[in-house]
Amino acid sequence: MPATSSGAAVLAAVDFNEGHRYADYLPGKDKAATYGVVGLIAGAAAVKAGFFKVVWVAILALKKFILLGLAAAAAAAAAAFKRYFGRRKNNVPEPAGASPRAPAGNGTT
Repeated sequence: MPATSSGAAVLAAVDFNEGHRYADYLPGKDKAATYGVVGLIAGAAAVKAGFFKVVWVAILALKKFILLGLAAAAAAAAAAFKRYFGRRKNNVPEPAGASPRAPAGNGTT
């Protein structure tokens, strides 16, 4: 298999410092990484590309708009909460021709 022979050639060309080799790992004493190689490479690439700096600058530049958007969302949520759970008025429609101040009784005095 050609990949194995080229991998062995690469590993033979790389020389790590004493104490930093894979064989020097001490279980229980050394910390094991919880992220994978792909996460490590992606994070390093993002740092090199300046991604986090760009995101931080964008947040700082747009902080007023972000705060206004959050305030608008909170106001909309409060209005919806009041609309659905607020005090309800007794909106019973009156019969046609009836006056809300009509006297009770047969109308003769």
